[in-house]
Amino acid sequence: MKIALLLLSIGGALVTGVPSTKKGVCMSPAGYKCTDPEQFNNLAWYYDWSMKPVHEKKACTNTLPGSERVPMKKSMQWAYMIIPSGSKYLLGFNEVNHKTQANMTPQQAADYWPTLEEAASNANVIGLVSPSAAYCGGGPTKCITTTAIEWYDAFFQICSNCRIDHIATHHFSCDPDETMAYLAELYEKYSKPIWLTEFACPSSDYTTVAAYMNGVLPRLKEAPYVFRYAWYSTRNTNYNLYIHPINSLLEAGGTGLTTLGQIYDSYQP
Repeated sequence: MKIALLLLSIGGALVTGVPSTKKGVCMSPAGYKCTDPEQFNNLAWYYDWSMKPVHEKKACTNTLPGSERVPMKKSMQWAYMIIPSGSKYLLGFNEVNHKTQANMTPQQAADYWPTLEEAASNANVIGLVSPSAAYCGGGPTKCITTTAIEWYDAFFQICSNCRIDHIATHHFSCDPDETMAYLAELYEKYSKPIWLTEFACPSSDYTTVAAYMNGVLPRLKEAPYVFRYAWYSTRNTNYNLYIHPINSLLEAGGTGLTTLGQIYDSYQP
């Protein structure tokens, strides 16, 4: 019902032809080259899992022309807490329910959240985005919770009076229907605009990955409850990871866009 009402309320805006500001990218620090940002011509925003920009860490001067960089407080273990001047949004902790990532219980995240609220307020950030959670299939040794919704339910109950303007999540699938159903469920449950800050197709077959990208991008663009999305990622080089390097938008050993990267960059954001 919430989604139906949202569609009705902004239906006119979907056909105006005004470009979306949704499409972004996960700018991978792994294998980062100073020329990486120059390869993209059609992105609204990007992030690099950090408060301090990756191009500064790598002593580069290049940034992504015409695109907004969004800082992230990746985990409470990362002490650096300076929000870059002019930042409009701040992303919360990364994959909190994964023990190899932020590794935070809902209580720990809620206890730390006032620190982010204060930092965001002092920096005049207009949008404070929730921690991101994602499906975790590794069992209790690797996961705080198996599903993202389990984690969110507990967090939002504890943090009911917290400032959380938007909700961030990750989803990995080769089925556009599955991705959109998950995002719709998330919006129905929490009524917050969604940042899909990581998504990709867990396949080593290019045709499968490209079909997923071509199928899901128009739906992400049109879904009124999806505020922003970012493909994972610019450069995936580890064949042992769940997301295969075929999902990379940039060449592993070069500087140009992959064929998949050309598809993504050319799609109207």
